[in-house]
Amino acid sequence: MDFKELNMEQRPANKLSSESILEALGTYNQMARSVWPPFNSDAGYDEISLRVKRGEGAYLEDCRGSLLFDGISGLWNVPLGYSNEIIKEAIRSQLVELPSCSLIVGETEIANEAASLILQRCEMDGGRVFFSNDGSEAIESAIKIARHHFYAQGRANKKIILSCRDSYHGMTMGALSVTGISEDKWQFGSPLPDIYQVASPYDLLENDPCKFVYEILNAIRFYGKENIAAIVLEPVFAVAGIVKIPPGTLKDISNICKSNDILLIIDEVTTGVYRGSSHFLFSAGHDVIPDIVVLAKALTNGYVPLGATVAAKHIFDSVERSGVGLMHGHTFSGNPLAMAACRAMLSQVASGESDVVALHLANAATNYIGKSKAFKGFRVSQAMLGVDLDLELENMTTAGVSNLAKKIRITCREKGYVVRPTYGGKTFNFLPMYISSEDQIVGLIRSFVNVAEEMINEMRDASR
Repeated sequence: MDFKELNMEQRPANKLSSESILEALGTYNQMARSVWPPFNSDAGYDEISLRVKRGEGAYLEDCRGSLLFDGISGLWNVPLGYSNEIIKEAIRSQLVELPSCSLIVGETEIANEAASLILQRCEMDGGRVFFSNDGSEAIESAIKIARHHFYAQGRANKKIILSCRDSYHGMTMGALSVTGISEDKWQFGSPLPDIYQVASPYDLLENDPCKFVYEILNAIRFYGKENIAAIVLEPVFAVAGIVKIPPGTLKDISNICKSNDILLIIDEVTTGVYRGSSHFLFSAGHDVIPDIVVLAKALTNGYVPLGATVAAKHIFDSVERSGVGLMHGHTFSGNPLAMAACRAMLSQVASGESDVVALHLANAATNYIGKSKAFKGFRVSQAMLGVDLDLELENMTTAGVSNLAKKIRITCREKGYVVRPTYGGKTFNFLPMYISSEDQIVGLIRSFVNVAEEMINEMRDASR
């Protein structure tokens, strides 16, 4: 099938009803599935799973040959689309020269080049980059490095890690422990010790940044600065619905950390590589240089798994002075294919890369979401948009919210768009690719608004 960068509003809608999509998916899944689906049951996955055949540009093609505009960039990690030949060729060339080599076994030139580019973009000269395989592992590495930093100084008591309620940092046990979403935790037993959640981004939604900062200060007083190693912070709470920390607030927290000898770990897994800001790092645009930065998702344009934990020079130096180094690593640390993809990505992505799509996204949100009564509101941070459904119905249960979000998701797919709810279905996040055109963004948002309005209005009418 020949892919084209189509205006989705001009393209005929897929001629399949929601019921026929579910029926086809159910039959296909019963025959073909051997994978264990993430974040779902097998039955639930049957209803929402998208059977992808291939991708090109900003589009996916499913197993029935339908074209779908991707409104979430894979899973927020493919900003330059599915057809970037520079990255693909870099991977092909590296596959021939050296397809595999763990940094545990040997150092490679390609790993040093990728790390050097990351340090340049993060403006952390003299620092070091620890490579892993995804954002969760990169967060785990950051926690270990922070604790080792103080252990190496003979202050092993400084091991408490603070993070925020309603934050998301990953699903491995260490990353899950600093994640502040209780719904993600209940199946897996107790989290790691000496990790506590404090302030919530909903303080920011209520326009109370002072309360947010005060809660962090209060936690430092309660646990004692002599016991706290680090604060882990998302500059934009993505899963919570694109809740942005105000510039002054982020600077205040940075200063609080410095004055209390507490490390600031900024999780830029989603916001990094120009997604949340016109800067490579969101924090860099607000005069904040973290002690440790965590990156993943867009580092390879989503083509190869990669996580990076970027430590400032003073952090690396203190660990080195311990004489034993960092006793931590992974078989696939610094995988050459990931390094080649990262180098190719960072060699072409540039400052202001997301500025145009960010403008289109903000305009579309204002013109369509802002004028609709189906939504409580929306928030934009560069090329990230969070939209809250207006669900003020007395009989709206948690299951009801989830089912509504599922129906919106499936119906949007029927109309040719990939969308995905977050936070129990109350919010939809849109993170389109930087290569998306204005017509594509407008089509995405307009279609979503039409679908959501129709379904929410039906619910309101039924409740009267």
